[in-house]
Amino acid sequence: MDEAIFRMAVARLDRRCIPYWVDGGTLLGLVRDGGLIPWDEDFDFGVLSPDVAERDILAAFDSHEFIARSLVPSRGVHACHIFVRGQRASGKIDITFYERVGDRAVHVTNAQPERRWSNLLGAADLFLDADHRSETPRRQRLHRWFHEQLAPRVPASTRRQLRGAFDELFRRNCASGKRIVYDFPVEHFERRTTTQFLGVDVSVPLDAMAYLRDAYGDDWQTPKKFERWYDGATRIEG
Repeated sequence: MDEAIFRMAVARLDRRCIPYWVDGGTLLGLVRDGGLIPWDEDFDFGVLSPDVAERDILAAFDSHEFIARSLVPSRGVHACHIFVRGQRASGKIDITFYERVGDRAVHVTNAQPERRWSNLLGAADLFLDADHRSETPRRQRLHRWFHEQLAPRVPASTRRQLRGAFDELFRRNCASGKRIVYDFPVEHFERRTTTQFLGVDVSVPLDAMAYLRDAYGDDWQTPKKFERWYDGATRIEG
């Protein structure tokens, strides 16, 4: 992963005064390894809801260098994925929203849908979303073709109805699978400190080791590669 992406993300979050913390595998690499985990594929940040809203994140990354997508609960997940593109760097940033539930901070998502559903919904995004900005040149070309050749032939009202139908299809497919639950004491995230990582000052949980123990188990200091992205969840339901 390109460290420049991490520094770009921190600068954007700081500029908007968004209260965040370094999360997930990125925090694990920071504390345990003093660097990035070799097999990690994105940079992880966390925020508390409703302190931070999707619009805050989307505004922070509103630039031609970024493609920011809000994955709302109607699609079975509450997070923002930011794709970085450009001559300087390319990669992915994940920002997870944790909901305050009493003295807990909870993030609930669903296992990814089967590949056939992912492909179908990806095509639907291209066709139905006029504001969609694709993260790869191939998808950009497909998007341009859809909107220059096909979209003008379909009324906007019909496309909106199709969008609702596809979102419901995605939600049902996710709901029929496993619910992935991350559930931690909210104090992990309310009490933060600043440290330096990859050349910039960043916000991290004050007792990062206690959080990592809760998140990854007592053997969190032993490097291991999960087969599935959600193997480290607090619990898996369904």
